[in-house]
Amino acid sequence: HKYKSSEELNTILKQNEEIIKLIDNIYKSIFEGTKVNVIIDSSKNLFQGLSIYRKLNYKVKIIYLKRDIRAVVNSKVKWAKKFNDSNTNYYKILYGTKLLNIQGKKYLKKIDTKDLISISYEQLAKEPQKTIDEIVSKFQLEQFKIPEYMDFSGRHTIGGTPRRFTRSKIVYDDKWHRDLKRKPIFNFIGKIIDSI
Repeated sequence: HKYKSSEELNTILKQNEEIIKLIDNIYKSIFEGTKVNVIIDSSKNLFQGLSIYRKLNYKVKIIYLKRDIRAVVNSKVKWAKKFNDSNTNYYKILYGTKLLNIQGKKYLKKIDTKDLISISYEQLAKEPQKTIDEIVSKFQLEQFKIPEYMDFSGRHTIGGTPRRFTRSKIVYDDKWHRDLKRKPIFNFIGKIIDSI
């Protein structure tokens, strides 16, 4: 999780050009084949998002979804344990995650404010319709009502688990609060780091 300078960022953006050309071709195919007006690209790659915004000839809008850093770290530790990764130290992952957050905020400054909205994960999960309405209003998109349930029909797997013909209510996942009650010092430090 090395912090990157502006010069390093420009080098990475140049190296990323082939990927961006491929993404451009994919977008064109989707627009032509489906006749949709909007594509939602949920990539979490900061370089890719900035490259798409700078280099492709689309009306790109950026939704910055911020989640409590303690929840992010808790999730990363769980995934590391699941895949037998040696890096399961909460404090090291907290440090690396904070560096990425700082870098992300630096990238966000390169985006015009009219093309950017920042929302919290908790806000989206707890008040989904209100949050979507804010996004739609900011970017002057067509209003729509969000479903109460996630519909998995038509999809073969979600995260590798068969979920066809099932419905799951959209709820806020707060299990990380319970997990971190057993780590009060990390919980305290993480709360401070998250507020910085």
